Amino acid sequence: MLPAVATAEHVASRIILYSWALVAASMALWPVAHMTVFYAIAASVLAVVFLRAAYGLRSRVRRAVPARPMLLFHWSITYLSLLFVCVGADALLHNR
Repeated sequence: MLPAVATAEHVASRIILYSWALVAASMALWPVAHMTVFYAIAASVLAVVFLRAAYGLRSRVRRAVPARPMLLFHWSITYLSLLFVCVGADALLHNR
């Protein structure tokens, strides 16, 4: 709903903030839930790709080219799905 009342630049900046918050929450799971190094590496790789997509969206907005925000939305769903797969795989590795 924010794009209806704010500029595209403001929305893109908020997306960056929320993306960092999502990455921080996913990385906090490593020490809090006693995950293995597998999770830390997998979550880090996924975080880099996700943040790169978010910064790419902001870059496109700043250059006034078509932003294509649905690509970031689809990647966010993929990011969370792969992150949950990593949590499950980490649990299997941890129990061995």
